[in-house]
Amino acid sequence: MMRTERAEFLGLSFDAVTMETAVSRCLEFCGTTRTAHTVITANASHLCMMRHNPELASACRAAHLTLADGMSVVWALRASGRPAPERVAGVDLMARLLAAAGEHRLRVYFLGARREVVTALVDTSRVQHPGIEIVGFRDGYFGLDDHLGIVEEIRASRPHILFVGMPSPFKETWCEHHRRRLDVPVIMGVGGSFDVLAGFIRRAPRRVQALGLEWFWRLLMEPRKLWKRYLTTNIEFIWLAGREIVARRLGWPPATQDHKWVITHLTEQRGSVDRQVGASSNRISLTPQAIESLPSLEDLRVPQEILEAAEELVSGADELGVSRHVLEVLIRLIVAWDRQVA
Repeated sequence: MMRTERAEFLGLSFDAVTMETAVSRCLEFCGTTRTAHTVITANASHLCMMRHNPELASACRAAHLTLADGMSVVWALRASGRPAPERVAGVDLMARLLAAAGEHRLRVYFLGARREVVTALVDTSRVQHPGIEIVGFRDGYFGLDDHLGIVEEIRASRPHILFVGMPSPFKETWCEHHRRRLDVPVIMGVGGSFDVLAGFIRRAPRRVQALGLEWFWRLLMEPRKLWKRYLTTNIEFIWLAGREIVARRLGWPPATQDHKWVITHLTEQRGSVDRQVGASSNRISLTPQAIESLPSLEDLRVPQEILEAAEELVSGADELGVSRHVLEVLIRLIVAWDRQVA
């Protein structure tokens, strides 16, 4: 088994590998004895959730292959002086592994998503990769009482690869909890990748992916589902990553202070923008001077398709239950930080 360089950031140790190496490692797992391995493609959301969810943190740290999924994570690793050859997105790795499964006649099981999505994915995979052997599939709508039965069904089908198209933190904790019993060489949580590969959700254009704005594209595709999670998580990640980058560059140990400290101390003067924190009535504010200094999306030279989509999202702010001005400022703040780090 090949050894890879490791890069630790925000409490998670990443494998500093390319897509090609990641695919090779997974195929190595498939070629060995039936020992179960978990593959994690971690993004900014994972790193933030790990701080509040010990079970998720434990599952991510137990992975046999941990990959940087998300340009913000890649940029943060590089800025902190850690190796990060390239982004290895979960959806791209899944597509490559499906192609490899067709080439090497590997057995695959799909678990997750809606029934019509996973069924379409099965049909598409068989057409695109004729050599693939799909030994089973099931949608992601099941209860706690079904867990052991599903595990036994997967175990009995003896796949080489199990793709779990479920949200975080469920997919990581479920896969780790049942890893040994599943007895599958490669167990990989892939989130919403089933919807993308089955053609139900459009993937961001390559240029948008290269700019590190795929998270924003997904937000535009599913604003009701993702806007709160993306905007609040990105703000938290900006603080956590920036703090660790500075600490590592200065040779200090990573800081442990909660990210809300910076919000409290940077908002001494009440401005015209505020947002509610969680379900509480506490409000945080940005000063008018800070808001005015933010560059516009046009000044940041964001692609035209992103500009148009951002305008559409902001125009629907009332329907999402958030102030138009707050949403616009948050988008500008996060995109400006992404571009600055890049």
